[in-house]
Amino acid sequence: MSKYIAIGTSLFALMSLVLLVAEWKQTALDQEAQRISYREIEVPGPNLDEAFFLPEYQQVVDDFIDRQVGSPEIRRIITRETRAQELPIGLTLALAWVESGFDPRAVNRNQYSVDRGLFQLNSKSFPELSETQFYDPRINAAHGIAYLKYCLERGENEVAALAMYNAGPYRVSSRGTPLVTLEYVHKIQERREELNRSFQLENSFSCRFAATETTKTAGYGYFRNSHTVLLRTEEVKEGRKASYIV
Repeated sequence: MSKYIAIGTSLFALMSLVLLVAEWKQTALDQEAQRISYREIEVPGPNLDEAFFLPEYQQVVDDFIDRQVGSPEIRRIITRETRAQELPIGLTLALAWVESGFDPRAVNRNQYSVDRGLFQLNSKSFPELSETQFYDPRINAAHGIAYLKYCLERGENEVAALAMYNAGPYRVSSRGTPLVTLEYVHKIQERREELNRSFQLENSFSCRFAATETTKTAGYGYFRNSHTVLLRTEEVKEGRKASYIV
């Protein structure tokens, strides 16, 4: 009998010790938790012009442009020609939006010319194109974006280039830029800024991470479009430093 009593006493003592250690660990964790500080930060994503040439953003960029253009086919045409000419996608999209609203059948008749199609080309600047070709979005975009590239190289800055695209290189160079053309340029630049700002806002992310005085900790953040990213914080003597893994 005394043997079983001794065994029972030993087991009770062991269990008491385990519970004591567990309580001590919990107390230590509670004290550590009180020393944890949390930070909420907003990390901006790239704008549309920057993301356009980043492979990891390809699908996000395509989805965004589809919503702006309203047609995957028109998006593919404009993005293909923009890449071929190595131009900012925000600029070519803004130009097409102001010129035609992305309508490949758009027509504008004025006292100087009849402008047709996606990038509103006319027979004065493109005498080699037939009526049917003006309304073909692939041909229209290829010539329109290539012409924009030419204007950028000749005008040496975006304002002069867009003015040349609208009023013609000779008129801008010899007689200056008409007021209506300056308004046209402003509208395109404003639209480009809106596109870049909207894309960046959609693809920025907020994160909340924890850091203590003695340990390295991890936190989690989230994109506005619901993608989750892991954040890693690194302790340094002078303070805390956060590095982001996207």
